[in-house]
Amino acid sequence: MNSSENLKKYDIIAVIPKTLQAFQYACGTLDVDIITFEPESRIPYKISRKLYRQAVERGIFFELMYAPAIKDSSARKNIISTAHNYHAVGKSRNIIITSSALTPIQTRSVHDIINLGFIFGLNSNESVKAIRNNVRQLILKAQGRKCGKHYMEIESIDVKENKANFE
Repeated sequence: MNSSENLKKYDIIAVIPKTLQAFQYACGTLDVDIITFEPESRIPYKISRKLYRQAVERGIFFELMYAPAIKDSSARKNIISTAHNYHAVGKSRNIIITSSALTPIQTRSVHDIINLGFIFGLNSNESVKAIRNNVRQLILKAQGRKCGKHYMEIESIDVKENKANFE
């Protein structure tokens, strides 16, 4: 799967593991960025601390979608349950909160999402991290996969000015 030409077309790769074996493979081997779950159904298996920690160490993020939680009560229960499960097994590390909105009316402001983070079991700092810092890390990881893990910045220097500083 990692050598697939279709996958190379995408910057960020997310998976929805349907079985425990698929979740284990995603956490341990698969080169993905995000592990997410369908909000319409509960996770059909128990997430272990070991697998969660392994995914975090590999730089994999876990997605929580807020728009389905606003729209549907059963999805809300499943998303809150998943969020509390993430908190119980991994202290909510490497969580990203996304909208998954189908229409513009379903999107919310940053402050609303931080408040939703409280419902998901996150404090305000963890909520900010989930919508800003972790997403930035995710994008940098995706760029690293496409461009390489290191980058250089080349800057032009005025030689005359540089010599004057050293004299």
